[in-house]
Amino acid sequence: MKVSADKSIAAPIDRVWDTVKRFGGVARWAPGVTDCQADGDHVGAIRTIKTKDGLTSGGRRETYDEDARTFSYPIGESQLPVTNYVGSVSVSDAGGMTTVRWTTSADSAGIPDEQLEKILGGVCHGSVKALKAHCEMQGTTQTARLRPEDGTVAARFAQLLGEDRHLRVSLVDADLRNADDRPVEPVEQGLGFASVLDGS
Repeated sequence: MKVSADKSIAAPIDRVWDTVKRFGGVARWAPGVTDCQADGDHVGAIRTIKTKDGLTSGGRRETYDEDARTFSYPIGESQLPVTNYVGSVSVSDAGGMTTVRWTTSADSAGIPDEQLEKILGGVCHGSVKALKAHCEMQGTTQTARLRPEDGTVAARFAQLLGEDRHLRVSLVDADLRNADDRPVEPVEQGLGFASVLDGS
């Protein structure tokens, strides 16, 4: 069975491709992935992905074309009830927008076709949705004036941003300092901010 998902992204094609082509960089933009380790970006590179659900899968980069902006990756060992799993990604220009197509194909390992389609569709649609959110927010900056009574930087930003997940996971990291130039405690990776000023 094969399932595909397409998504238009309001971001430069180079930004989108540079994000998705990094074989070991999935955890930087996919919320469901807690860890991703790869031994490179080349054809034949091996990676291991761990998800927040506790699943682990191993994959290998089978094809890679920088000019065409495409690559594919079969998954070997996996806790998913599928066999012969192959994923592929293509990125193309769409007149000021960028289109990403994510395709997955696999055979059932004893599950109904409906469940197989749900699994493959979840990977495709979840991946392009997460990639779109990350790339469209990448480079966004926030400035906040912090005062001593505001408490820790992390707590203050949590208050400012509330539950807006897209902002919280996408803003760039920065060197945060107090008014007297003492470094403040580091914010958890992925929750950094581009510009922070202490109020006078």
